[in-house]
Amino acid sequence: MRNEGWYWRRRVSKSMVLVAALGLWSLVHQACLTTSEIEEGPAVIVERIHKAWVSGDYERMHANVDYGFRLQETLGPIWDSAPSADQADSVALMRGMFETTMTRYWNSHVAGRSLSRTLRWRGADLAWVYVKAPAPPGALKEDGTPSDDFEWRYRLHRRNGRWWVTQREHLVSFAASHTNTLFPRVLGYLRSMYDRTPTLAEVNANIPALAKRLRSRSFKVPTLPKAK
Repeated sequence: MRNEGWYWRRRVSKSMVLVAALGLWSLVHQACLTTSEIEEGPAVIVERIHKAWVSGDYERMHANVDYGFRLQETLGPIWDSAPSADQADSVALMRGMFETTMTRYWNSHVAGRSLSRTLRWRGADLAWVYVKAPAPPGALKEDGTPSDDFEWRYRLHRRNGRWWVTQREHLVSFAASHTNTLFPRVLGYLRSMYDRTPTLAEVNANIPALAKRLRSRSFKVPTLPKAK
């Protein structure tokens, strides 16, 4: 007959060893993180971008965004095979579009509002930071209609020992941006126009006008039929 007391003491002992091992692993894992990685997490990077924008330090703002990562992710071989000069032009265009979006929404939907931030992890090296800017109660737009709630959505990757913004979306009331569809739609248009895959230089030449056209279509409010 098995000694039940010995059996349970052995089970408890193994459990304690496992807990201790997990605790040790956690301490080692934390010790491997640098001070920079601990103090400059995803939410801190987003806050740094906002402070840089308010202070007018645009270079500091852009220094926290990895435009090359996003362009390679969306354009693939077109980006990889392009000359460095064309890649630099693409980054300059993305920087300009980033600033344009900030200009369009900051003063009207963010400045002066009470902001809340939510960090959502998607893995050890991937996170989203949601910055909500709800409209104050009773606030009205210039046309007298109620002000819109607003939200920034930042995706960040940890690469080379630090966090970078690699995608940003925004939500105005119920209308959301979808930058994942921008380049595929632009490339589809250019392929039909050239009857081939466009070069990065051709993408650069056409994307400002096409992006404006696609944005106006995406945010166009449908006209409701009049009551008879």
